[in-house]
Amino acid sequence: MTAKIIDGKALATKVRNEVSKAVLELNKNNITPGLATIIVGNDAASSIYIKNKGKSAKEVGIKSLQYSFPESVSEDELLKLINGLNLNNDIHGILVQLPLPKKINSEIILNAIAGKLLPIYGNGMQIRDWLYVEDHADALTKVLLK
Repeated sequence: MTAKIIDGKALATKVRNEVSKAVLELNKNNITPGLATIIVGNDAASSIYIKNKGKSAKEVGIKSLQYSFPESVSEDELLKLINGLNLNNDIHGILVQLPLPKKINSEIILNAIAGKLLPIYGNGMQIRDWLYVEDHADALTKVLLK
């Protein structure tokens, strides 16, 4: 396979435009997608990352809510928040910033997130495909194969 040079800015613009159009379609049905982000601790890089996720979400019309906790937060407190977000019909995606403190079992926290699916595109792509990706490589692969 031959290497292919990608214009990252153009690709990012294309993805943002597609998501914006999908959000507008949802808006026609009185649905505003909502993304909740959860961050524990005060790691500067993670805070910037989460801030940028919120900014990007808002730019495409997705409501973004951020929940910040000190490192002393308990696993039970995080699970209580996630359970509440799972029941909130205005939240369609939950992003937990990793790593979590060692005393918290990341797998338990991530597995507590319920899958909520909203159809976005006629081709069957769903909001979950954009909000629940294993990692950036998976997200990039999805975009490149599209």
